[in-house]
Amino acid sequence: TIFAPTDEAFGKLPQGTLDNWLKPENKAELISVLKYHILPGRASAADVGTFSHPKMMQGLSTHIAKDGDRVTIDGSHLVSADIGSSNGVIHAIDAVIQPPKAAFKH
Repeated sequence: TIFAPTDEAFGKLPQGTLDNWLKPENKAELISVLKYHILPGRASAADVGTFSHPKMMQGLSTHIAKDGDRVTIDGSHLVSADIGSSNGVIHAIDAVIQPPKAAFKH
């Protein structure tokens, strides 16, 4: 299950953040950020709404909250859910979520 940031979500990043992640010396940080968007297993939006602190592929837990029909993942909002793919489920989110800086492995 992947929480995929929309194009608009990437546009909200501070200027230069994405370019910085793409530098060879920041490969570990980029991988950590990418894995922080992946929840092992197949989870529908209904399933996701029942989680509170699932462990992401990156190794840390993220915070998921549900308020009525609204689901947030580390403060980002689920904007489109249950997009099927052959190898899992995609949920679009409105922000790029990032693990704490101390979690980046060098």
